[in-house]
Amino acid sequence: KGRKFQQAVAADVQAYFGLAPEDVVSRPMGSGGDDLMLSAAARAAFPFAVECKHVEALNLWSAFAQVERRATVTPLLVFRRHRSAPMVALRWTDFLVLCGTRAFL
Repeated sequence: KGRKFQQAVAADVQAYFGLAPEDVVSRPMGSGGDDLMLSAAARAAFPFAVECKHVEALNLWSAFAQVERRATVTPLLVFRRHRSAPMVALRWTDFLVLCGTRAFL
């Protein structure tokens, strides 16, 4: 379920930003680094280091620390549990920056 979720997140980023499939690639499970490998074009449109979690019980602090440790850009945790919509977690200051740019509208 984790691999399918990660692939779905990659597909969503591709579709939303009009990117080619090779611009956003789901990294193989168990490999180091971000869960999504982004091309330069994808990084320009979507400047996040992504960690995907599809689990029933999530230790939010531990999961966010995982993505934060290795992020070279804004860390973003995308998570869900069975039969629920995906959610995201990011630092408050990063959220404020997004609000200031109105990127979310």
